[in-house]
Amino acid sequence: MSTLPWSRSRGEALGLALAKIACSRCRCCDLVRDRDGVRCPQCELRYPIVSGIVNTLAYPSPDVIDELRGMMKEANFVGDLKDFMIRHVDKVSAFEERKQSSSNNIFDYYGSTEINFRQAMEHVTLIGNEEVLEIGGNDDYPFLKPFRDRGCACFEANIYFLYDDDATRSDWPVRILGDMHQLPFRDGSFDIVLLSATSHHSPDIRVLTREVARVTRPGGVVININEPIRGMFKHAFAKRRITRGKQDQQHRDELIHEHEYSVFEYMRAFEQAGLRLEASLFSEYYNQRLCAGRTRGVRFSWLAGAVSRAWRSSTVRQLAIGPGLWLAQATIGLQMNVVLRRDVG
Repeated sequence: MSTLPWSRSRGEALGLALAKIACSRCRCCDLVRDRDGVRCPQCELRYPIVSGIVNTLAYPSPDVIDELRGMMKEANFVGDLKDFMIRHVDKVSAFEERKQSSSNNIFDYYGSTEINFRQAMEHVTLIGNEEVLEIGGNDDYPFLKPFRDRGCACFEANIYFLYDDDATRSDWPVRILGDMHQLPFRDGSFDIVLLSATSHHSPDIRVLTREVARVTRPGGVVININEPIRGMFKHAFAKRRITRGKQDQQHRDELIHEHEYSVFEYMRAFEQAGLRLEASLFSEYYNQRLCAGRTRGVRFSWLAGAVSRAWRSSTVRQLAIGPGLWLAQATIGLQMNVVLRRDVG
């Protein structure tokens, strides 16, 4: 597989952005360059460009502001919101370094997300010229690199960006600061839209899903993985009461949206948005842990231990990854990893 760097210049990257962006105020699709920014000729709203990143968050919503303020507190950042949203750092952390930092934890967060991403990609056929949008990715964009290496044009949308000197020089991926509930893109812009551990940050999953479907081309693919799910008994033994729809976020600031939707809420939202389920995946990371008997310390470890002992049976495994997956998601909130396709009609 090729590992060639992003070959487009900053001007070409901004050209790709302009070909996709729609004005967040009037939905005009003919934005033009204007000095150090982008301007809508119809309503005159202007979007600045900072280090190659187009900032379409001219008027962030209260939800976005809360999320950003929560992240600012976690990062011990002192300054203006505007300065935090697009921020230069000495070195953007590498995904491989983050994987190493969590590899010995009871739950290997970064390693598990990569395993689940690779599993989902087995259900996606790439030609090599697709236009791919990731929503909510950051740092060195590990889940966009396989698409880049196949020759795809890669776009990233988020409410904040860190960049270093290397990122400034490479201008990869095409980065747009924007709200996922009002994506700043034209209808049907992307062949593939990817969200990893992102959807649960939405305070309204139906609005988010409609926006994701809107910017996906008819017949295009949506990958939605690594999402926590609310189960009927998931927080039954929690030390404190967990409000319905919330996560047990012991290590996150209270302003950051850590929601939990049920698998049925997700499926209804997908159906209403015109996204057809192609694959609902039992996490390969969970499969590996059950095969190895590594269940100590996890939520419902007694149940996981019993399942692990029965996991040697191929019949048990087939039941678990089929109808058992829905049951586990509905009751104990097993993680969601799905591949969807936008309806053509």
